[in-house]
Amino acid sequence: MTWAELLAAAALPDERLTWAQRLILMLPMLGPQELPEGAEEVMHRALGGIGATNRSALVEGLLDAMDWRVH
Repeated sequence: MTWAELLAAAALPDERLTWAQRLILMLPMLGPQELPEGAEEVMHRALGGIGATNRSALVEGLLDAMDWRVH
């Protein structure tokens, strides 16, 4: 799944899950790729939306673990 596809799928209407919950749940479907500017900010917002603390460390850990790169 590409970054654009992930954002589009997370934005679909859903009566049970929020945008942030859908984005985080679908994150493992995202293949290694160069992410666009602003991807880190989107991830921070999604993690905040699910109540995560220490978001900076989580975003960094997720990017490193999945070998994603932001350009």
